[in-house]
Amino acid sequence: FNALLIDRKEIKVHQSPVDLMIREMGNTFSLIVFPEGGRNSSDEMGRFKSGLYYLAKKRPDLELVPVYLDNMNRILPRGEVLPVPLLSCITIGEPIWLENGEGKAEFLRRARQSIIDIREATLNAIIPNNLIGFFNDPLKTLSSVFDDTSLLLLISCVLGLLFIASFIGR
Repeated sequence: FNALLIDRKEIKVHQSPVDLMIREMGNTFSLIVFPEGGRNSSDEMGRFKSGLYYLAKKRPDLELVPVYLDNMNRILPRGEVLPVPLLSCITIGEPIWLENGEGKAEFLRRARQSIIDIREATLNAIIPNNLIGFFNDPLKTLSSVFDDTSLLLLISCVLGLLFIASFIGR
């Protein structure tokens, strides 16, 4: 496991972070880039920083693969070193490249939109249409999806897990 940390506070002209990424990556390694420039504590995706554009411009041969990490802030809370064992979903989209003549703003908008699209596809796959109303009226939604016996079993399992979790947390 290799990590390349980018100092975003003291960027110098002769030490471009993009040039550093390209040099360290070479033709051998992949590079994971968080295009917002840092962790976001809300569910809203921030605007993308220009480094992604300059990386694509300097290395037009690179496949830029959009990846959506669902539940990221709960799995690896800010300031924690080890991930919390919760369910997550990682969705990998189709590669994108910088198009000929494409400007910075348009490319960053398109790159951001590619992640929004796979996020929506992921959420639609995770939450079936018959459970969409769950957040408004959970009991009514669950009772329309499950028969009475299955619903009681589901509720019993959830209560049992909460009971066990309360002892583990002590």
